[in-house]
Amino acid sequence: MKQKIISWSELDALCLTLSQKIEEIKQAPLKDHEDCIVAIAKGGLVPARILARHLNINKIFSFGASSYEGTEKGDIQIYQKLPRISCNNIFIVDDISDTGDTFSTIDDHMRKYGSYMFQRYFTASVFVKEDTKRCPDFYVETVPKDTWVVFPFETP
Repeated sequence: MKQKIISWSELDALCLTLSQKIEEIKQAPLKDHEDCIVAIAKGGLVPARILARHLNINKIFSFGASSYEGTEKGDIQIYQKLPRISCNNIFIVDDISDTGDTFSTIDDHMRKYGSYMFQRYFTASVFVKEDTKRCPDFYVETVPKDTWVVFPFETP
């Protein structure tokens, strides 16, 4: 499998590009509601924090879901559900949409278990694999399915 190694400065630039795409659709917040970000842990935590800085969003929540053990894909395991959220727009962020299963799981979770108050929610990731089944609403770059993206927070 090929590797695409991303530096910290590249990640910041990619997240800036992603934030600019998101800014194009943002609406003025409803009264007493601000936008928030939901980071899909673990991979989405760092991109979510960088996006929050670029988008001036103060509220960040996390949703714990994992489907990888190293580089081996397995079933999605949810280990942390979302708390009650009341926001204008919710931006759900991950590092990459590989198969799309994680975003599909989030979609199901938002519909089935949501005690959430929001105007709209969107999905976003820095990268998507070319054969993903669930493309996020916003992303920056497509990578081949045989490429493993190595983020700077994954290297020693």
